[in-house]
Amino acid sequence: PAAILVCLSGMNGSTLWSSPLPEEARDITCLNLMPGSVAETICLVTGTHRMFSAFNATSGKAIWTLNPNYLSNGT
Repeated sequence: PAAILVCLSGMNGSTLWSSPLPEEARDITCLNLMPGSVAETICLVTGTHRMFSAFNATSGKAIWTLNPNYLSNGT
């Protein structure tokens, strides 16, 4: 992989999970899409070129990834 997304523990800095990425990440934003609910926190990751993915913040599993063919100029 071109890069690896890593989640670290805020308690001791140990690695909780990691996930390969096809390119370097430009921005990572983690949020609860439904405040007040029991829904999992989601991390939205944008890449430096043509990547846009959502990850489960607890497990690190990819929920979905936008097909880069839908991004005509990479923005």
